Amino acid sequence: SIAYLSDGTQVTANQPRFEQGKFGKALLIEENTTNLLTANQSSVETDLTGFTRNGDSTLTRDTTTAWHGVASIKTIASTSNAGWYIQVPGGNVPRNTTYTASLYVKGAGQINVALYHNAGIAPLQRITVNLKTDWQRVIVTGTTRDEDYPLRLYVRSSDGAAEWYADGIQVEQKPYVTSFIDGTRAAETLAIPTEGVLNPQEGTVEFWAKVNSLRDWGCLLQSYVSSPGATDRFAIYYDANGSLQYEIAGYNVRYASPNGTLQIGNWAFIAMAWRNGTLYAYFNGQLLGTASPGVDATIGSILRIGHSAQEQQMNGLIDDLRISSRALTDEE
Repeated sequence: SIAYLSDGTQVTANQPRFEQGKFGKALLIEENTTNLLTANQSSVETDLTGFTRNGDSTLTRDTTTAWHGVASIKTIASTSNAGWYIQVPGGNVPRNTTYTASLYVKGAGQINVALYHNAGIAPLQRITVNLKTDWQRVIVTGTTRDEDYPLRLYVRSSDGAAEWYADGIQVEQKPYVTSFIDGTRAAETLAIPTEGVLNPQEGTVEFWAKVNSLRDWGCLLQSYVSSPGATDRFAIYYDANGSLQYEIAGYNVRYASPNGTLQIGNWAFIAMAWRNGTLYAYFNGQLLGTASPGVDATIGSILRIGHSAQEQQMNGLIDDLRISSRALTDEE
């Protein structure tokens, strides 16, 4: 499927996405997602269908500025609590389900962005935004209540008059945000052959990583011989707390780091070396620990980058990946 960069530029289907990295460009890998809004609600490419005016505001489809496509929605609010809202199509949404809404905005003044499950009571989350002349992404997340109501995203002036543009609007059934798509984006995958590259007896993999969200079984690297099971896996994973798990032979040779190693939005240097059946786990240049059951690494025909065979994507960036045919020393 197609995908977009953080500046709204479309990337051709089946091509990798490269964003600004630690050194030059980095590879972006994300899980699949669906924008629950209509294509017109997402980027106002046709008209204002799907947008409902709220309070003392003027809404127009503006073609002089856009984050994505050729148009955005322009709002002029002369008083507080004026703007617009959009509703996820299909009526009532599932109960006790987490959604994340996001949009790009720019302008002058201050606005509130809020996600409502029942417009008559408090929002699931509301954020106050000081508008800028450049596009900025605003994200709100919340879990629906145990009652039947539609889901709405409100964007309104906060404290007096405001004027702003909005584009790249998205609602996902996820507890975190992924990059914009005006429809459905397939899970991204990338793999390299391991023959002559990864040595089961000895080697090192090292790279920089920056995650945009944390989830259980977020996969940074994975390879396996016969199945992705616990005893047949060469991999580096992280969990919802940011704790890293390094494996060269599944649970037979693994090292689990303390919680909180990875942090959203921060670059981290990760390395794993193995020699004579011993695994060496590194983070930001420091040896975290070792594991030594005395078996070789279990390496399959391909090495998956940023995802597993079960499509457990990392939702983030990989940069400066290096593979060595020997185990580098601590100093190296």
